[in-house]
Amino acid sequence: MQRNTLPIALALALGTLAAGPAAAQVFHPSIQATPIFRYSVVVAPNETLTVSTDGLSPGADTVLQLWNPSTGEVLAFDDDSGSGVASHMSWQNLGTWNGWWEAPSPVEVEIVMHAWSLASNGTADITISGLGTLPSVLVGGNKLHVDTGGALTYSTTRIPGGGQDALLIALDSAGRMISMDDDGGVGLNALISFEHNVASVVAVDLSYPGGLFDVVVNDQYVSDADQDGLGSNLEAALQTCDGFVGDPNCAGVFNHDDTDRDGIPDAWELMGIDHPSDPLHLRAWGADPRHKDVFVEVDWSDAFPGNESPVDFAFASAIAAPFATPQGTSIQNPDGVGGVNFHFDIGPDATTPAGSTVAGDWGGANAMAAGTLENQHRGLQMLAHRWPVFRWVRYAMSSGNSSGGNAAVPGDTVRFAGPAGAMPAGTLVHELGHNMNLNHWGADDWGRVDCKPNYDSVMNYTWAAATPTFSTADNLPGVNPSFLDEADGLGSAALSGALAGSPWFLPVTGMGVDWNLDGTMQDGSWSWPAGSTGYVRGAATWAPWMDCVTFSRVQQPLDAAGTNGTTPDLLRRDDRLYTFYVRDGNVHYTQAQHSGLDMEGSCPGGDGIDDDCMDWDLPVLVQTDRTASAVSAFVFNGTTVGVAYTDQLGQIRFLTASGANGFGQLTGWSAESPLTGGLTDFEPELAMIQVDQATFGAPELPALLFLDPVTSEYRISLSGGAPTAVLDSAGFAVLGSQSPTVASWPGNSGESCAVFTDQAGSLGFWCMDKTSLRWAEHSGAIPGSQVLNEAKPGLAWHTNRDWLGNDLGTGSFRITRIWNPGNGAGRPRVLISAAASPSNPPASHSFVAWGKFGNQWTNLRLGTGIALFEDAELSALKGVWSFPGAPGLRFLPTADGSFDEWLTDGDDFEVMERGVCLGLHLGAAGDVFCGPKTSSQSGL
Repeated sequence: MQRNTLPIALALALGTLAAGPAAAQVFHPSIQATPIFRYSVVVAPNETLTVSTDGLSPGADTVLQLWNPSTGEVLAFDDDSGSGVASHMSWQNLGTWNGWWEAPSPVEVEIVMHAWSLASNGTADITISGLGTLPSVLVGGNKLHVDTGGALTYSTTRIPGGGQDALLIALDSAGRMISMDDDGGVGLNALISFEHNVASVVAVDLSYPGGLFDVVVNDQYVSDADQDGLGSNLEAALQTCDGFVGDPNCAGVFNHDDTDRDGIPDAWELMGIDHPSDPLHLRAWGADPRHKDVFVEVDWSDAFPGNESPVDFAFASAIAAPFATPQGTSIQNPDGVGGVNFHFDIGPDATTPAGSTVAGDWGGANAMAAGTLENQHRGLQMLAHRWPVFRWVRYAMSSGNSSGGNAAVPGDTVRFAGPAGAMPAGTLVHELGHNMNLNHWGADDWGRVDCKPNYDSVMNYTWAAATPTFSTADNLPGVNPSFLDEADGLGSAALSGALAGSPWFLPVTGMGVDWNLDGTMQDGSWSWPAGSTGYVRGAATWAPWMDCVTFSRVQQPLDAAGTNGTTPDLLRRDDRLYTFYVRDGNVHYTQAQHSGLDMEGSCPGGDGIDDDCMDWDLPVLVQTDRTASAVSAFVFNGTTVGVAYTDQLGQIRFLTASGANGFGQLTGWSAESPLTGGLTDFEPELAMIQVDQATFGAPELPALLFLDPVTSEYRISLSGGAPTAVLDSAGFAVLGSQSPTVASWPGNSGESCAVFTDQAGSLGFWCMDKTSLRWAEHSGAIPGSQVLNEAKPGLAWHTNRDWLGNDLGTGSFRITRIWNPGNGAGRPRVLISAAASPSNPPASHSFVAWGKFGNQWTNLRLGTGIALFEDAELSALKGVWSFPGAPGLRFLPTADGSFDEWLTDGDDFEVMERGVCLGLHLGAAGDVFCGPKTSSQSGL
């Protein structure tokens, strides 16, 4: 549609901008518009056209206008010349006078009949000369008294549930027509501009029986301090910010064009955006310039049954509800109402009520070919004029019953997949929360860790409520995994008690929480001064089955190129940690100095989220005789580093380093030798095996274990001797399918244990008899072991420690296993045993919990596992793992989840207050349009 514009010269001629708005009614909301009678006839030269009304229904009052559409002038007008309030007019086509007399020619004119007011609507008979009488035609229209002025514009705007097609008639003070417009506004709205002496307008709906519209008188060309297209008087009526000095509606407003800071200019929210084929009637869809609005277009895969959108009105309403809660007062809406209003363009949906502002068929939503869906993005799928207003949800169909997605923080796009049929709204609420600038932990300054036990929000992976909600700052006590007060828990029995159930399953007594699962409640209130054991280290953010990333926080890169498809190994020699791995057929190691037993997890650089735990050296190449495919390393007698690697033919070869220089680089390398009978397709495992001293003359012996590729037997070589089969308690060879992993109970009074993967892929925890050297499975079913293990498991004894690193007298075994969900990606899991005494191994040892080592999308390099290591000199469990991308090899300084980060609750709506806007104005443009956060706000 073409819109009239005021020439710049005329705008300047109107003078300077007014200092403030004058009192006037320039915004007429929800005006009832009704149909009127319009009829075109051709009047021949010298012919007289006569029109009259009679037979008016009770209360009806007619007004007749004869309009020349080609010249825009009224040729005849009458109000009450007929009987009573009936009308009568006539006009003879005598030609025109333009300085000389112009002979008459046929003229097409339009007969317009409207009511004197909305109260005088009804019906009437109308008689037109030459045509006869038309009985009981509608007498309609709604006459409004409006401001007058040559630079004003008069327009209609669609509203929720209102009319569709409007017409405006401008009248002078005598009631004569000055102008008429049908579709000059946005879409089918009307717009009349720059007509002098307008005293009133008649609002007309061209559809029967009529509908509601807003009628707007805009003084933007008279006074518009912020130049946003809405005049000062109009903005005063709307209570939006115009920007003149002292404007009371600008308090707290950064961008005068966008009073409510939702990223959508005030003028668009009121008037909409015109487009030839896709006008955006934002106000009709619920936009309010004084309340934050978010518009979302949902496009879906045509793989869904019936090619119908999976998002119907009920689903859209469930998604919108948690954002719109009145408790979200931190959103700072100028209208004083809490929450954010979401509006979804979902395409046709028979269940959507007319006039809904939550969801509707608004011209954008459609199905996309499933085969190309993954390659689609917002810029290709959405028309460009929608980009500044609409977020985009790409909804694919998942193959199973699960749902998931990803979204930028903040952002304007959600890529989502869900099953056919009904599903909870929480997952999509979560992803749209990311677009609103929320992370899994809310805001960064609340603690950048997911699964916080004291953050009650749908953004937290541990939310379990049937109805998703956002946090409004319950002010729960802060917790820190490196400094936990178990006796106080979350400060009350009610709050702590929630952690006893899903998804936490933590031992809770009163308000006490056994964070480290050691069976006791350490009381932090008496842990000061240093030296006491009140506060403990523990995995406060871990919950089974959740995507908590608890054990893989505070990562450090070791080698950008990563490893080949085998598991790295980790060991300690003196005050240094060493990581051995194979890359490009060569054995490498890198090393760093730790800080010993301390309150920072043995990290000289700190164990916090922003800390670099240790200063790792550049990788060092180990000179080997053969091309390597896998490696294991161990420290014997405290100083000698033994390295066993598998060459390209599967032969296990062995070499040692007897010393190290002042920089930690290993020295005194021996010549290497093959292990006779040592063939494997997997990683070997070097370890010290605890044995009976009376039988073997020593409390422990060096051992090398591996999986024989021909017999599928686990085999063991003690002190470099010929390998023999690993035997179970009945004397049968233990068979397997992956590399073995060995660890021991701390101290020589303990026993050696291993994780074997059976031929079906399930894990088993086995411990060895010191005298017979036979192995017995030491546990029942390991939780989650029904998912097959596909790489070398990790195994380590983890000591429960206080915040200073002191031994609390108990510990547990940790196992890492890798499973393949079918897409070629290795997904790591962690298994945790029951707590036990390190000096008194029980007859059987159960694994009581398991969960994800990373999140749902954590992928390891195919074929690799996670190596774990801890001993008495370290304050926290360590790990290394290998990723497909850079940096490929990574160090995990707190693989027990005891990183240092204060975790608190916060108000999600405080973050969304600016995040709603940032999602539409990304990068540097966000600060320009949306402004900076205030000092009281959290988040970006």
